[in-house]
Parts: sequence; C-alpha cells; structure tokens
Amino acid sequence: GKQLEIVMKNARDAVTGTTFTLADGASVAAGALAAGVKEGKELERYIRIVGDAATGANVPMMEMAQIFNRIQGTGKLMGTELEMIEYRLPGFSQALAKYLGVAPEEMRKMVSAGKVTVDDFLTVMEGYAGGMAEAYSGTWMGIGKNILANIGIIGEGILEGVFNTSKEQMGKFLAVLRESEDLKAWAKDFGETLRVSFETVVAAIKNAINWWSGLSDGAKKAFLTIAG
Repeated sequence: GKQLEIVMKNARDAVTGTTFTLADGASVAAGALAAGVKEGKELERYIRIVGDAATGANVPMMEMAQIFNRIQGTGKLMGTELEMIEYRLPGFSQALAKYLGVAPEEMRKMVSAGKVTVDDFLTVMEGYAGGMAEAYSGTWMGIGKNILANIGIIGEGILEGVFNTSKEQMGKFLAVLRESEDLKAWAKDFGETLRVSFETVVAAIKNAINWWSGLSDGAKKAFLTIAG
C-alpha cells in the first residue's frame, strides 16, 4: 500500500503541468516498474521523459512508453529501438552521436554492440525532448487538453477522499445495486416506460414528416411564409 501511494504520487507529479492525465502517468508507471524502474524520483523522471518524447513525436504516451520499456528492460539501446525512436523523432540519432562524441556511423556500431546504456539513452532524450510536454501545454490546443487533464487529477483527489473515508458505505451501496430486487424491478419498469415514450415520439415525428411531405408546394410556401 505504501509503495502504491509513492507510485501514484510519482505519476501525478510527472504529468502535472502537461496535457497528460493521471491515468496516462499510472499506465506508464505500471510498465516502467515491470521493466525495472524504481519508484520515487527515478520513476517520476522516467514518466516525464516518456511524456516529453511522446509530445515531440505527436504519438500517444503509451506508444512511446512501450519503446522506452523495451530499452529499460534490456538495460541498453539496440538497433531496433533506435530506429523506432528515430522514425518518431528525426534527429535523435545525431543528438545521441554528439553526446557519445563519435560520428553517426560509429554511434550505430556502438548501439549494435550493446554499448549504449539505458542511462545514456534517457540522458540524451531528456536533453533532446525535455520540457516539450510542458511547453505544449501552454499552446492554444494544449491549454484545452491541460484543463481536462487537471480536472481528472482533481477528480482523482476527490474520489480518493471519498473512498478513504467511505469504503464500507460504498461497499454496502454496491451490494444494494447488485442484490436489490426492488431496484431491478423499478429499472425494468422504467425501461419499459422509456421505450413506450420513445416509440411515441418517433411515431409523432414520422407522422409530422408524412403530413409535410403530403402538402402541395403552394401550401408549404404559405406555411413557411407564416412561420417567417
């Protein structure tokens, strides 16, 4: 339980100020932990870098996280993952070669030999795409997404308080929803009433359409004139 609290705080802090939701951060956190990232500052940094890279590449956060997790899981950047990153973020290879202090051709040889670690990859990506998610959140399109993301974070906080203080009551309420025969009977009756009402409305609309279609052009023009 304590570890989960830390993980959720890391996810929340990582996406705050961006257009990503707490759900996005939590999903990335789950895969990152499975790939060997430690909860705490390491996890928060990891999620933030994934978000920045996803923003720069204009792809869903989880799509980018899958690539990151493959690199994290093996502990090194390999050729396939480099190509996947370069396809989404053109120019990353040049940034990596510059960081390593070698020519692009030599950099690719180092990648093929497994000499570029996940720490190297994250450091370069942080310098290359760092801050993109936060910067995008300040754009016109980003502001709208940021509002929705923060509503989700606020809602999560509200629900957290509700469930922390009312788990027993909520459990009882769920039991009522599952087991109450009276509630089920009411729902069935209400559904039938709603169906009949809907059919009545549909029939009325059909009759109105048929009536209008049956009018002469002169009558239609007269009605439109009066309506105007």
